[in-house]
Amino acid sequence: MFGTALPTYVDPHSHHQFSNFATLKMLVEASYQAAACLSYIPVRPSSSSTLRDLFTWLVDGESERLRKAGLRPIIGVGVHPRNIPKAGKSEALAYVEEFLPEANVLGEVGIEAGLEVEKEFFVRQLEIADRLDKPAVVHTPRANKEPALRLALRLLAESRLPPERILIDHLTPDLIRQVPRGYYVGLTVQPGKLTEDQVAEALKTDEDRVLWMVVNSDCGREESDPLAVMKAAHHLVSLGVNVDVVAALVRDNARRFLGI
Repeated sequence: MFGTALPTYVDPHSHHQFSNFATLKMLVEASYQAAACLSYIPVRPSSSSTLRDLFTWLVDGESERLRKAGLRPIIGVGVHPRNIPKAGKSEALAYVEEFLPEANVLGEVGIEAGLEVEKEFFVRQLEIADRLDKPAVVHTPRANKEPALRLALRLLAESRLPPERILIDHLTPDLIRQVPRGYYVGLTVQPGKLTEDQVAEALKTDEDRVLWMVVNSDCGREESDPLAVMKAAHHLVSLGVNVDVVAALVRDNARRFLGI
């Protein structure tokens, strides 16, 4: 159904819990090897029990659904900064610790508005990831991205989780240089984030960091393209980018980061 310049693709940041089964089968037909389901719901939970149900859904239900479609599941467990519950905050962190051993990655977590409660949850969850030896996918917001990134980098530098276990996502080409060497940097191809041409621009901006760049779709309930990783790969090849470099961005770096 789809022509591919590369044998397989990995999408390490999406929310396919919102996708129907036909979409998952489409990914398989397009030569996707693995896809992520990272924790997120579009409302702030009224209590921590909502997050427990979400983690159960992802670890049990979505991992099985992805396998049934023919994809290797990547399950993320964590409290997104927009999902910090109104009640039961300590219980929410306990649920992260309970379910993260069964998941692949802590995520997505991070900073949205720079509130004290966001900083507390971010730091505490990084501690859990370090203790359980899990990598972390770190969110940066659409609005006020630069100050949020600076705050996240300060908190990451103070944590014990090594940079090579951290993917800082949704970055723009101009902000990649602000991220110290050693961290993975995420390039999200989605309306309102990056275009395929901006991915190419990011590659030109810092070619030496190619082994630390990861392309993803952030596909979920918002406007997005489940095939964004594949389409970015084809676009880069059409621009003359070396196929091995493209493979690193759309598959190999993600596999190394996730340990799959």
